[in-house]
Amino acid sequence: MPKYDVESQTEEAESSKLEQQINALEAKIAEMAKEKEVIRKELEEAKQKIETLQNHENRTDSVSSVKGINTYEGWKLIERRRWDDNIYIRSEIKVGNPLETKDSVVKVVIVEPEDVEMNISIQKIYRDRFPELMSVDEDFEVLEQITRTRTKERGELAQRKIIKVTYDGTEQNLWDQLQKVKDETAANEWVALHHVKNMTVQNMRKMVECVFQETETKVCIYTTKQTVAPEKIRERKTYGLVVEQKGKDFVNTIANVKAAINTNRAGDSIKSLKSTKDGKLLIITEKNDEAISEIRRLINQLPEKVDIKTVGKMSTKGTSYRIRGMDATTGKEEVIESLERTLGKKRGGWI
Repeated sequence: MPKYDVESQTEEAESSKLEQQINALEAKIAEMAKEKEVIRKELEEAKQKIETLQNHENRTDSVSSVKGINTYEGWKLIERRRWDDNIYIRSEIKVGNPLETKDSVVKVVIVEPEDVEMNISIQKIYRDRFPELMSVDEDFEVLEQITRTRTKERGELAQRKIIKVTYDGTEQNLWDQLQKVKDETAANEWVALHHVKNMTVQNMRKMVECVFQETETKVCIYTTKQTVAPEKIRERKTYGLVVEQKGKDFVNTIANVKAAINTNRAGDSIKSLKSTKDGKLLIITEKNDEAISEIRRLINQLPEKVDIKTVGKMSTKGTSYRIRGMDATTGKEEVIESLERTLGKKRGGWI
C-alpha cells in the first residue's frame, strides 16, 4: 500500500475522532445550558416566593378572596389572617355524625397517624359500619357499595362511596390528600369530611376552601359539639408606622423621616423602611413602646403636616373567647350557660 494512503487514512481517523469529541463537548455544553436555565427559573421562583412572604409578613387586612390560592404554600401565607365570611362558599361546619348523611353524599374517613387501626372516635364508627375498610392498605382508597332492596311494590337501589384517606399528621400531606379527594369527587355535589386532631376545624375549613374553590362540590366538615375556649391571639413581633406627608412622594418622605430621626437612639429599633402599595412610608420597628413613641414625636416635629398610623400596637387587656355552634337563634341564656359550664360562674355575671 502506498505511504500516502496510510497517512490519509490516519488523518481521516484522527479527524473523525476529533469531530466526535467536538460533538460530545457541544452536547455537554447544550446540556449545561439547559441545567443553567432550570436553575435560573428555580432561583427566580425562590425570589418571588421570598418577595411574596415579605409582602404578607406585615399585612393586617383581612382576606377577601382565595382566587389563585391553589398551592399549599399559598394557603400557609393567609391561613392565620382573618377571613371575610363571604369567602366560604364551598364549605360549612356541622356538629354531628357524617355517617348519618344521605347515601348520595361521598363520605371521607381520615385515618390519624397514631390510630391506623381505627380504634377510636369517628374512625371506629366508620370501621364498624364498613369492615371492608380494614382490608385497604393504600393511603388513598375508594370503596363503592351498591345495595338493592326489593319490596312488593318496587325495588330500590342505594349507591354509597366511601373514601379512606391515611395521612401522616402534617398539613402538607393533608393538603395533598384533599387534592385527591377533589379529583375523585369532581362530579359529586356533597362531600362529608370530619375534623382531625392536628388542625383546628376553622383552619381545615380554610384549606378546604382553597382546594375546592374551582369546583362545584360542596364540603361539610363534621365535628363534635363545641364548647367555649380562649381564642389564641397571634402576638406580633414588630410594630409598624405608616407615614404620609401631604404633597410628598415616598422618596421625599423617607428622606425627611431619616433627617428627623437622625442620630436619636430610638432609630436603633427600626428594622426596615418600606413602601406601601399606595406609596406611603412603612416603618417596621422592634416591639418597643418607648422607642415607637419617640419616633412618632420626632416625625411630628417635621414642618410639613404628617399623618401617622400605628400598625400592630394594640391593647391586650382582657381575654377573648370564641363560642362555637352559635347561630341567629342562640339566646343570651344559652351563651351564659355555655360560659358557666366551661369557665364557672363569675361574680356579677358574665354578661
